[in-house]
Amino acid sequence: TAGGPLRGKVTDKRDGTYEVHLKSVPSLECMLNVTIGGHHVVGSPIEVKVAKPLDIKKMNKIQKEIKIGGECYAVAFGSDGMLYAANYNTKEILVINGAGEIARRFKPDCGSVYGIAFSKSGNIVISDYSNHVIKIYTPTGQLVRQFGGQGSKLGQLSGPIGVVVNEEGHLFIAESGNDRISVFTENGQFLRSFGSRGNGAGHFAYPWQLCISPDGLVYI
Repeated sequence: TAGGPLRGKVTDKRDGTYEVHLKSVPSLECMLNVTIGGHHVVGSPIEVKVAKPLDIKKMNKIQKEIKIGGECYAVAFGSDGMLYAANYNTKEILVINGAGEIARRFKPDCGSVYGIAFSKSGNIVISDYSNHVIKIYTPTGQLVRQFGGQGSKLGQLSGPIGVVVNEEGHLFIAESGNDRISVFTENGQFLRSFGSRGNGAGHFAYPWQLCISPDGLVYI
């Protein structure tokens, strides 16, 4: 950085990847040097943009003062450090910075915006409940693709609401109309589904939201 080198903690995740933790770092652009035995690996040094961390306490206070113009049913953090919120009433995606300010917004071509998540490639995954499809957008609001369509056959969707992405990049979608969870790749390839309507084990009744724990378990 311009102010000199920064020191941090490097954690070996034992899967060929490493995590680097830096404390008290403002928003800045820096160069990341990756060396083994004093020699740079291919691609090093790497230009890295470090986003200012969100002050949740400050955001909670500011959110009570800012009129967002509707209900937000789902939020997700982007790789840029911004908080993306799905405004159900205005059908907009609000992009909120670390100060709790709406930095920008865009309006995807959706009948309704219920769920939002980020794919492994950094695109925004939106569940369009009214049109029974999943739409993929770039962070700037450009449509990449959509898939699904109303129906109960495998690969079709009915009332998609919650959407999450696992470590493999697979999209888990809560179908409120089909009472099941369907799994797709980011490219829209159907992989599998599980669940059906009922009160017993493995049954659902209008599943709304879901999340995935660090150990890969799906909570609905």
